[in-house]
Amino acid sequence: MIPGRSRCLVVGGVRKLGRQIALDLASTGAAVCIASRRRGKALRAAVADLRAAGAGTAAGTAGDVGDADGAARLVAEAAAALGGLDALVFAVSGPFAPHPPQDLSERDWDLSLDSIAKGFFFSACAAREHFMADSGVRSPEAARTGAEAGVIIAITDAMGLQPWSSFAAHG
Repeated sequence: MIPGRSRCLVVGGVRKLGRQIALDLASTGAAVCIASRRRGKALRAAVADLRAAGAGTAAGTAGDVGDADGAARLVAEAAAALGGLDALVFAVSGPFAPHPPQDLSERDWDLSLDSIAKGFFFSACAAREHFMADSGVRSPEAARTGAEAGVIIAITDAMGLQPWSSFAAHG
């Protein structure tokens, strides 16, 4: 990726670490699209901050990456807004509230798995398709020969290494 010419999607880019990563990319002049679960004031404010930080293009999109269709839609919207895609940064922290493990509902567990594990996998698969199309790589075999098609970065949480019982689903 070349600073100022990179087109980056930051899923989870509205808050916390994802937001800072998006702002850092914007400060290099990169085109940055941030993604959140919901449209609204926080997403609009974060896009304005990207512009102020120097993003070549700043955009926002929203959706649920916990299923393949939702992730594909979100990545496609980002690629359209940026004129293509060079990088995916997955920095989702999830919809978590502390619960003792014995009080964790199946719904809370599913939300965690959908956001973090499934969300990353489906977003990465969708981004890969855009990378290959944008770079002219037309097949998985060609991609294995070393053709550079894009960059995928997954940011995880310290709780993956040191789980906290009150955030059992997240850890």
